[in-house]
Amino acid sequence: MFLVINSGSSSIKFKLFENKIPVASHTKLVLGDKTGMTDKKENLKEIMSGIAEKIWSKDSFLDWKFEGKEWETKDNFRDYKNALEEIVDVIEICGIKKSQIKAVWHRVVHWGEKFQKSVIIDSKVIKAIRGSEELAPIHNKINLECIMDCKKLFPKAKQIAVFDTAFSQTMEEENYIYAIPYKYYKKYKIRKYGFHGISHHFVYDKLINEFKKIKLKNSKNLKVITCHVWNGASISAIKNGKVIQNSMWMTPLEWLIMWTRSGDIDPAIIPFLAKKEKLSAEQVENILNKESGLKWLRWKSGDMRDIVAAYKAWDKKAKMIVKMYVNRIIKYIWAYTALLWWVDAIVMTAWVLERSALIRKLICKKLEWLGVKIDSKKNNSNLKEGEISSKDSKVKVIVIPTNEGLMIAKEMSKVIGN
Repeated sequence: MFLVINSGSSSIKFKLFENKIPVASHTKLVLGDKTGMTDKKENLKEIMSGIAEKIWSKDSFLDWKFEGKEWETKDNFRDYKNALEEIVDVIEICGIKKSQIKAVWHRVVHWGEKFQKSVIIDSKVIKAIRGSEELAPIHNKINLECIMDCKKLFPKAKQIAVFDTAFSQTMEEENYIYAIPYKYYKKYKIRKYGFHGISHHFVYDKLINEFKKIKLKNSKNLKVITCHVWNGASISAIKNGKVIQNSMWMTPLEWLIMWTRSGDIDPAIIPFLAKKEKLSAEQVENILNKESGLKWLRWKSGDMRDIVAAYKAWDKKAKMIVKMYVNRIIKYIWAYTALLWWVDAIVMTAWVLERSALIRKLICKKLEWLGVKIDSKKNNSNLKEGEISSKDSKVKVIVIPTNEGLMIAKEMSKVIGN
């Protein structure tokens, strides 16, 4: 058995898999998102899954699934170590011993330029992750904290890092270099990296492997835009399986409006705020990362469900926020369509685009000039997965729930071997 840990800014997602066939015999993983699903060819089975949310909050809780049933444990998770200990407890409650877990996989957001593939974590990897903390200040510190805690919780298991930036490393130099003195790239590795690669990779693979019934034009020269929109958000332009551009660049702060992150701003705002408010560069960075975005645009709630509900009730502030949010997404779909010289399919994934028919509708409405047309009945049918574009749409629009845990599991045979 092996455990997948996906630690975020206030949560830990986990999945436990069982593998009954030697790793060397693996050639392909079937992609899906059902607890208890077994790959018929390889007998890879998801045993249980769950998420610890609102860590550090008094109303934190752990949702988990096992054998088709769901439970919720409410607790006050003081920190990530406390949440991980609770996860281990529920795993053991289900009759699974810690000693049965041979490897623990960790999603790590940023790697700088050190690693381009998954690696077994040793002292050099730990040093590299720590050295990239300033590039992903919200995530890397948390990722490393969970790695160190898991080394203690599972002392005999291999700890493995899967990097969120790896999928975007097919970008050409002209697409990842900033127009600043080149010496700063050589000296500090200031460049565009691309994020949410695990999610973008998963939905792209699933589009190719499981949606063959959807006739995609130019299958030999396929141009796809994948949109991952949740608390963090990014868009990828993909041509024939290679990422041409991703909207998160040097850090996960750039481009789209997110839960607490500002996305694009004029860089001159940083020294302007620092001067006017007598703030340090670190304090301004903290404002842009943790005190901006949806949460701070709307004083009542930064939860998109609440904002959408207020939008439907004709709340002026909510309508303005939704328009800002959608316009930023549209801006980069347009830009990437030009970069790719067309788009054959747009994939919508992650919490907001998987669940909000309104946001999907507003995005597609502004893509009508591309020939995008959606089937309103399909879009409003609470579908969990599938095509929402109409038969006469020139661009296919498909909702595919992401499954980063399973995508991380796909890396198993590349790293562990026999």
